[in-house]
Amino acid sequence: MPFTPGVLAPQNLGPGFLQGGYLSAADFLGGPNTGPAIACVWAGGNFTHTGAVAAFQVLSIFGTNLGPAASATAANGGSTSLGGVSITFDGNPAQLLYVSATQINVAIPSPGPSHEVVPYPSETVMQLTTNGVSLEREFPLTVPNMNLFANLTSDEITCAAAGQSANGFQPLALNADGSANSCTNPAKYGSPVPFFMHGVGAEQFGLTPPQQLLDMQAFVSFCSATVTNATLMEGFVYKVDVIMPATQQPCAQDYSELSPEAAFAVYFTYNGETVGPRVVPVPGGPIMNFAPGEPMPMIVWVSN
Repeated sequence: MPFTPGVLAPQNLGPGFLQGGYLSAADFLGGPNTGPAIACVWAGGNFTHTGAVAAFQVLSIFGTNLGPAASATAANGGSTSLGGVSITFDGNPAQLLYVSATQINVAIPSPGPSHEVVPYPSETVMQLTTNGVSLEREFPLTVPNMNLFANLTSDEITCAAAGQSANGFQPLALNADGSANSCTNPAKYGSPVPFFMHGVGAEQFGLTPPQQLLDMQAFVSFCSATVTNATLMEGFVYKVDVIMPATQQPCAQDYSELSPEAAFAVYFTYNGETVGPRVVPVPGGPIMNFAPGEPMPMIVWVSN
């Protein structure tokens, strides 16, 4: 969770769920707040709560009086000032993608130019300024914190055409013809399926994200899969192409003998770190009996 700058907080926190208690700060003497107020900060593209963050990660900030009453979207991928709003991380201007009174989408910039004697920082302070009024939040900073674009509204995907349900979530994944993958519009066996992710980080204090990801690995249910491409599309988002299995077995997670559609759960790692979103605790235990911190399975439908 983001901290109030200056409070006691653990150091060197990484992405994912971590057990423990954290001391924060609250001020009840200020009276009613009519200025900007942050309610929560989520990972852009899948709306999971944000803990540790990385350079070139997209965040969605929710609250009240954050920006203009009429929403504004930045042209050409981002702007450092939009609708009377600006955001910096440790003084470095961030690219605003969308601003409104209740939501801001922003991409975290690089920590700065490289310097041999300066270690990679373990935290970053965000300053949000709206019409001259500023708020600050501090985040643990990590490398990397890759996150998939995905729909997390349900942890079970029902496929009436296949007469079955798959435990997992629907990622933003495309078929070879560019259409969205779904149970009613499955990919073909052996075809490439693109996924989309952000949060590559700036391990060498790079001022721009790398054009290619060289250590991206994919797993399709019980099998490793071939990644044919992991390329920066525009700004901060990577397109990662994965070849689907050529047959239903032995990799399919769920399938029906009565229908050709099969469900494949896809997972990723980058530089040895799991790609989010990750499982978090919920009342009654972790969802789908997966332990906290594990990557959420992304379901892709494949057929003949």
